[in-house]
Amino acid sequence: GTALATSVADRYLRADQIVVPGDAAGTNANWSRVRSLRIGMLLRGPQGSAQQNVAETFYPLGLAKASSTGTPGSAMSSTNDPGTIFNAPADGRLRQSVTFTIHLRNDQGL
Repeated sequence: GTALATSVADRYLRADQIVVPGDAAGTNANWSRVRSLRIGMLLRGPQGSAQQNVAETFYPLGLAKASSTGTPGSAMSSTNDPGTIFNAPADGRLRQSVTFTIHLRNDQGL
């Protein structure tokens, strides 16, 4: 999550959204405002562990919408980052998406 220098996170961005192309100082300034990290994982069981064979779409970084009319998961998903969306095949595996947040205690001044 990013925030003003002395506050708590008010939004979450992907790492590619923090980088300012061609501006190292701007990129460093953005990274210095990072106050927390959001980590998402998709856990997968063995074949046959699910009760049904259905294809599903998972958003490991959460279901937040990019706007009030956006689709679930669109806030953190990107076609440029294949880890933000996973279209699971109908292979009979039980899957669970897990998201957690780590708050950084120290200023990340670079």
